[in-house]
Amino acid sequence: MKSKKFDAVSVMGRNMPEGVASNVQIIFTILVFFCMLMTGCTATTRYCVMIDAINGKQPINKKCCYIFPGFKDLPSDDLQFLEYKGHVKHGLQAKGYSVVEDVNEANIIVFLTYGIGEPKLQMYSYYVPVIGQTGYKSTHTYGSLFSFNNVTLFKAKTTNEPEYGIVGDMTHEVSYTTYDRHIIIDAYDKIALMENQNNRQLWQTKIFSTGRSGDLRSVFPALIAAAIPFISENTGKAIQIDLTEDDESVKVIIDGKDIHDQILVHIGDYYNERYSYHSAIPISDRAILFYQQALEMNPYNTFAYLGLGKIYKYKYLKSWNKNDLRKSKEYFRKAETLAR
Repeated sequence: MKSKKFDAVSVMGRNMPEGVASNVQIIFTILVFFCMLMTGCTATTRYCVMIDAINGKQPINKKCCYIFPGFKDLPSDDLQFLEYKGHVKHGLQAKGYSVVEDVNEANIIVFLTYGIGEPKLQMYSYYVPVIGQTGYKSTHTYGSLFSFNNVTLFKAKTTNEPEYGIVGDMTHEVSYTTYDRHIIIDAYDKIALMENQNNRQLWQTKIFSTGRSGDLRSVFPALIAAAIPFISENTGKAIQIDLTEDDESVKVIIDGKDIHDQILVHIGDYYNERYSYHSAIPISDRAILFYQQALEMNPYNTFAYLGLGKIYKYKYLKSWNKNDLRKSKEYFRKAETLAR
């Protein structure tokens, strides 16, 4: 049995004059657009994250960290801090660092600061057209002749076909609340810090995001996941990273999946490795994005290096410096398959 496709516009326009039906179709399309605008096209949460990272450019021979809270009076056994510390630990491990529970074993002290701002009321307006009669499309007169006792009578009737269109609009206002969320990760040389040698800072990574969720716990993993490739790096400026809540990198942060079975990717040019990417995350889309950016900056000297294995013990896979995005995507996909 052949199924019949439901056409809302056809149903709404049934038994309506042609002009009215077309106007209804226009209004229906506009209403659908605004419904999509208000409710979102999908149920998946998307995050827009700003990353601002800087480092001191000094070499770090041993990447062994101990994480302290960055708040003066917050104890290290605070339950909320311990949860966030776990997420940051997975992020650091995905970047090639180790995180220890004994400060004596560390050579880097990391301070973790986080917070969420006061709610901000946001408003926007949109207009919905109002349909009404705008005039008459045509006039028809018809009638009948009657003869009675040598008298002829004409009985006439005139009908006007109305024309419909947009006669105005209604203004609708929508309000919603947003929150500013932030995470700051500061890394210091432990010896210099403990001996008060000007608190030698190694690097700092700032993570910012604005969204409707006022629950920092729910968005924290996504914020750290977006920052993984840039932890301890130098971005040169604040950059924007977009990802969804079901991104593979978010799973890495939540459960530490495959932290010790990583893919290493270096993308950049021979003079600038700002696009280095060192992570346990399946690399495909984000690595390709970095490679495209590197090609735009230096199309002739761009290179990529792929490795696979344990932290600091990588099996060489492939390196190349050809301006061939199609071939590069192929290499990235193969590396991702091997990592699984």
